[in-house]
Amino acid sequence: MTTAMSAAIAEVWERSREELERQIATLERAVAALLADDLGDALRTSARSDAHKLAGSLGMFGLATGSQLANEVEQKLAATDALPLSEVPRLAELVASLREQFDGHGDGGRAIDGDSTQATRSTRARPPTRARTDDR
Repeated sequence: MTTAMSAAIAEVWERSREELERQIATLERAVAALLADDLGDALRTSARSDAHKLAGSLGMFGLATGSQLANEVEQKLAATDALPLSEVPRLAELVASLREQFDGHGDGGRAIDGDSTQATRSTRARPPTRARTDDR
């Protein structure tokens, strides 16, 4: 990637940071409301929409793991039924991991250079993988 392209990406990241911050804060409020058993429809809808936008934005910046985490948050919030209490800790973990990744890349430095391998190494939580059940 050229220096000019890296600089342009970093500039777009800087312009996007405030909105990304707001979206993550909405997810954090939704988790807090879930923990208090007080997640209303408006906040749930807003959080689901923000998770969707985060998945796209983080993917655009090469933060593949952040995009996957946001997608999983969106899926959990998109269910028409109430989120089971057993799922709340996983949702809280996903949102905390999103926050960690965002904060770790907020300075526009090492991660927002188009190298998604650096971005994925920076987050500790990854979506679970399925165990193989066949002999292959």
